[in-house]
Amino acid sequence: FTAFGVQLALTAAWPIVFFLMESFQAAVLIVLAQLIATAYTMDQFGRLSPWAGRVFLPQLLLMGMYRKIA
Repeated sequence: FTAFGVQLALTAAWPIVFFLMESFQAAVLIVLAQLIATAYTMDQFGRLSPWAGRVFLPQLLLMGMYRKIA
């Protein structure tokens, strides 16, 4: 479940980078890394249980929409 920990760490880092450091470019890179981490976590959890993998689908879709906005 290391992938989930990486995903949580990236989620925690994003507001710090975006709001405190005011670095839009770094925040976009974090979002891209989050997309990859979420997709990987979804795959890993899906191997254990299909429902567990599907739980991440809304987050993956919302993050994909954010990428199109940015």
